[in-house]
This record gives sequence, C-alpha cells and structure tokens, in this order.
Amino acid sequence: MKGDFGPEQLEAIDRQIAQGERAIDMQRRVLATLQRLGKPTEQAERLLANSALIQRRFIRDRELIAATVQRREAQAHRAAQHKARRRA
Repeated sequence: MKGDFGPEQLEAIDRQIAQGERAIDMQRRVLATLQRLGKPTEQAERLLANSALIQRRFIRDRELIAATVQRREAQAHRAAQHKARRRA
C-alpha cells in the first residue's frame, strides 16, 4: 500500500541518507580543492548548500516516518493485547 512504511523501508531510507552524506562529503572536498587552487567556488558552494538542505529535509522526513511506524506498531501491540484479553 502506498505510504505504508515499515522497518524495511526505514532501512532503505537510512541507506539513502548515508549515500547523501557521502555525496556531501565529496562536495566539501571538491569545494576545498577549488578554494586551494584559487578557482571560482560559487557553483560548488551553491551545490553544497542545496545538497545539505535536501539532506536535512530528508532526515526530518525519515524521523516523521519512523515516528509513524512506531505509533502503528504500538497500536497493533495494544490491539493484540486487547484481543487476547477478550479471549481469556
């Protein structure tokens, strides 16, 4: 179902976040190299700023998804407990 996230999807998101961090680290190294060589850095700085902004938003969205997954799991657990009590 669309929008139905679980632990597997969170693991995939975590991998994407890690990949984003590696890309940002690479962009920082590119920027440092350009600065050391005295080359123009405006585009590299904009790319780094945009990448960092996207990464922060992605992390925020991951946190919201994780909270939703946790809530759903807690609700399912409570429902199972309620059902077990009714059968007893």
